[in-house]
Amino acid sequence: AEFNRIFVQKDLPDEVPEYSIPESEKSGGSIWYVKLIVLSGMAASNGEARRLIKGGGVTFDNEKITDEDMELKLPANGILKVGKRRFVRITG
Repeated sequence: AEFNRIFVQKDLPDEVPEYSIPESEKSGGSIWYVKLIVLSGMAASNGEARRLIKGGGVTFDNEKITDEDMELKLPANGILKVGKRRFVRITG
């Protein structure tokens, strides 16, 4: 049932880990998506995060992130999806 909900119906899993953006990153009013992916543990490096974005594997609240230079306006709350199986709820 969990598999069908995530992959067939394109819905969210029952338990989604949560990541709160640190105060030190909020000062500019936005955060670079590449940095957010790395800070939330969804990629090991900025290069890996850039490749994921270029490959079309990153969405935030069902909106595809296509430009590796894009920034997320803060405060923001939503679901960051990297690849087909990795989800994290962003708060802050």
